[in-house]
Amino acid sequence: MNVGLLEGITGRFYMSGESVNLEDPMLVEEGMVKSIREHLMILLNTRRGSVPHLPDYGLLDSVQASISNLRREIEETVKKYEPRLTNVRVSLMEHDPKSPFRAGFLLEARVINRSAKFHAFFSTLGSAQVERVKSLS
Repeated sequence: MNVGLLEGITGRFYMSGESVNLEDPMLVEEGMVKSIREHLMILLNTRRGSVPHLPDYGLLDSVQASISNLRREIEETVKKYEPRLTNVRVSLMEHDPKSPFRAGFLLEARVINRSAKFHAFFSTLGSAQVERVKSLS
């Protein structure tokens, strides 16, 4: 099973702190999806230009971007900085009238030959929240 350097050394997935038996493929896949979600939270909440050695890491200020530009930015940034995801597609979710001050995006991708879906919500303050939508299938 292909895991990251830190996961392989420590037997834990980065940030989650959960120990995982790296011999069990299902546990590795589940841990990897959690690790990816945590990285997406960091990636989508980082403003482009704030990481000196990676000047294009993160997103442009979402408050200044149009929704269609933000969708494209998310897709391109995730493709570049989350290599564990393949076939990345980002689409705008239908507007929720109960939450008029946030935009939602559906991120669909493949993780180790299985599909995974995440919702990314952006508030008018520019912060992002990422939630896993569906179990691996």
